[in-house]
Amino acid sequence: MENPESTGPAPSAESPVVPRPRITNACEACRSAKVKCQASNQLGICKRCLDSKRECVFKTGPRTRRPRQAKRLDSSTPTNPLPPLPGPSKTFTIDIPMPPEDGVCSTFEQLRLAHEDFINRLAPGVSSGSSDDDEWGAATAATAGSAAAVPTPQRTVASALGVRPQFNLDSATSLLATFRDVMLPNFPCIVLPKEATVSDLARDRPFVLLAVLAVASSTRTLQGHSLYDEEFRKILGLKFVAGGERSVGLLEGLVVYVAWYPFHLRPKNKQAFQYIRMAVDILSDLELDQENDTDDLDIPPTPERMDQIRLYLATYFIVSHQSVSWARSRSMQYTEFTSKAIELFQRHSTLAADGALAWKARLQRLVEETNDLRRTKKNPNLSAAQAEYQTSLVLRGIESQLNEWESQIPPSVSSQHTIRSSLLSTRLFITGASLFRFPALKSHNVNELPNHPPTQEQLLATVPTLHTILDFFLSLPAGEINAFCGADWGSLILAVVLGYRLSLPLGDYPDWDHAHARRIVRFDTYLDRLCRMGDGSDSEDILAGLSPAATLRHNMDVLSASKVVIGVVRGKFRRRTQPVVSMPGSHPPVMPGSECPMLDGSAEQYYPYWDETFAANHLELAGAGGGAGVSEQQQQQQQQQYNDLWSTISMGWAQDNINFGGLE
Repeated sequence: MENPESTGPAPSAESPVVPRPRITNACEACRSAKVKCQASNQLGICKRCLDSKRECVFKTGPRTRRPRQAKRLDSSTPTNPLPPLPGPSKTFTIDIPMPPEDGVCSTFEQLRLAHEDFINRLAPGVSSGSSDDDEWGAATAATAGSAAAVPTPQRTVASALGVRPQFNLDSATSLLATFRDVMLPNFPCIVLPKEATVSDLARDRPFVLLAVLAVASSTRTLQGHSLYDEEFRKILGLKFVAGGERSVGLLEGLVVYVAWYPFHLRPKNKQAFQYIRMAVDILSDLELDQENDTDDLDIPPTPERMDQIRLYLATYFIVSHQSVSWARSRSMQYTEFTSKAIELFQRHSTLAADGALAWKARLQRLVEETNDLRRTKKNPNLSAAQAEYQTSLVLRGIESQLNEWESQIPPSVSSQHTIRSSLLSTRLFITGASLFRFPALKSHNVNELPNHPPTQEQLLATVPTLHTILDFFLSLPAGEINAFCGADWGSLILAVVLGYRLSLPLGDYPDWDHAHARRIVRFDTYLDRLCRMGDGSDSEDILAGLSPAATLRHNMDVLSASKVVIGVVRGKFRRRTQPVVSMPGSHPPVMPGSECPMLDGSAEQYYPYWDETFAANHLELAGAGGGAGVSEQQQQQQQQQYNDLWSTISMGWAQDNINFGGLE
């Protein structure tokens, strides 16, 4: 019988030996080429497709079955000719234009001309003699000769792309439809025409298509190193850093990628914050965060200007949400132009989906104002009671503004799942502001909410909203939950944090009756239901008997991975409350610091099931077989990592000490 507190297979004390994955059936490419389909070191893709950078597809339709030979011979009726065996699916490539790289010779020539012009400006009236002309000509010839002798670099920006990946057309068409019809309404940051096909986007907006396919593929599986994701990050590094490109198309693709990036499954990964910094830099360089002379509330903007405003509001929302969630300083501020942009966008947009983005930006501003109360410097002229009274007045004003805006949202917008999630999470954030503990603030001269503990009635007033938002997520099908953007997942995490804290002793509130609160909140029951969210499968069922090799047969999408994390939370919660259940007079200990399983290391044993970095490392260690082999493979992996442009950039930016000397 399983321990009720277990949340999955327990990790062994020794380093786990992960078997090399096996492929039970051949992929389309290997079957068409009539070669053996062999497993690679990356999950979900065979060795041949990995080497050729081809999307590995095992089956795209029902397999045609031929009748048995005996039936064909015994049958007296004429039979129709058998259909030919299905061939491999069509593939396509995404040709993304790169800025041309100047040759070394032309660079030297431009440098010589610049110096010559500078010297001529120093002495414009002095004419040089013939001897000087001869010497200058000789020097010029020598310089030109030496410049011509310098070998040109073998690796250019264009050649750094290497082999262009071959994507499956049927798979890409399905992913595009999923993103446009299911995912994009949750966060309408770009416009995708209904009639636009994969071929159209590959020709006109290739980088946007690459971002769309990368985020849409996460709704099906997080395993392995996604070919779309790998190509997106490589192209982004080449265009943004090596090419220095700043364009609306680059910003659109980056915003799409960041909006659906699974932050909650990789919270320690610094790349997500680097992507946001890139988006803000591009927005600032293009001056899209500034008001134009043509921006008038009474005059409809041009379609190009509407696209720019849409990108600005989407970037503001992403930056604000992440800064609030991680207690970081905002790189984008809410300004008068932000308010005007929301009004312009809401008043003149002709697309029905744009209303959701405008209201999400408005609601996020209320969350910002509530969070800013924590960063307000203490007023030495106010007593603790006066400061608490002033804070309560501000919170009541914010809540009144929320009630007013909620009544103004049109029913066609308020009925959308993403707006429903934003409304509930905003109200929960405002009413439960005193209970949310974010990463520790570095400055101690801030106003910690609250100065005086709230009453038990005030804390229990958050329970109805908590139940509403949890029931809302539990009522949704798996497809809708998988399509949520990162901010919508943050709403669920917010509710889980509040339910966890209300059900246990609160160190700041010694009079808190946690036993009574547990009976009202029923958090343990909700955790059981959340572990079966979407499709009814429990997190323990997902991980039962699962190994990294078995993940080839079990797709770990965003929802499945999130339920695994919730299962870890359920195990921690039961261990904390077990002494209270066995001995009613006892109290569970107050645990200092963060108890988030994604931050304290509790969920690291499950990372290989959805993080390609951990999965690849485990598989390489399993296939090494010995200490010398492990060391050699690690050295090769490190060398390959430093040779990759985007990996070099990421490793440097993670510590804010990027060094461009290693880039070719």
